[in-house]
Amino acid sequence: MKSILRWMAIISILSVTGCSSQTPSTQSESMKINQEETDESEPVSSEKMVEINVGENIYSIDLIDFPILDHYLTSNSDSDAQLNHMSFKSVGAEVNPHLYLTEFACYEDNCSYMIIDFIQEKSTLLTDLSQFISLQFSPDQTNLALNFKKVTDRLQTHQLFVIDAATSEKLTLRPTEHADTPSPEASKYPIKDMSWQGNEHISVTLPMVDQFNIDTLRLWAKQNESYQTSTFTIQSQ
Repeated sequence: MKSILRWMAIISILSVTGCSSQTPSTQSESMKINQEETDESEPVSSEKMVEINVGENIYSIDLIDFPILDHYLTSNSDSDAQLNHMSFKSVGAEVNPHLYLTEFACYEDNCSYMIIDFIQEKSTLLTDLSQFISLQFSPDQTNLALNFKKVTDRLQTHQLFVIDAATSEKLTLRPTEHADTPSPEASKYPIKDMSWQGNEHISVTLPMVDQFNIDTLRLWAKQNESYQTSTFTIQSQ
């Protein structure tokens, strides 16, 4: 629990700095780790090499190239144990077989999630204290939408992220019709349903309320829970 709290304390820093239904094979694999040993007589190297086995793929990576993963491990006293408890879901399909949704820093049923591309050496923190719900590809298979559930102040909301499968970059969702509608990335409301409208738009079914705040949503939940549909345009950041 203490290690989780330490990790949560640096979440805000990592989310700012960052880095640099159709479902593909999403079989979770536990990560096996072998840290390379160095002779004390050899010059000290700045590399932090680890070997990661995910299914049939073996990746030899330098943690320096993956700041999120490096920060997480250095915040824990037993990095080997933390590495072995991480899990991966292959989410790039044929477009990018080296793209993974990585689950880590779990407390009870809630975890942190990041996107990792081992070949392009990229990692992007998506969310914390969440549960992964679903993945859905765009019709042309180039982008993927990842849906997560969060519970804040006993109110269930969702977070929806869109990732470019080829580049592993997180894309932006901007309201097409009503500019004041919060992005589904913001975890401001529950999402009843979502669907792709072509390759550049996503339709989201969300609460029919005037304001997206906790009090309004609680009142909405106690009444008839009526919904509306909003469309969001996918854009590069």
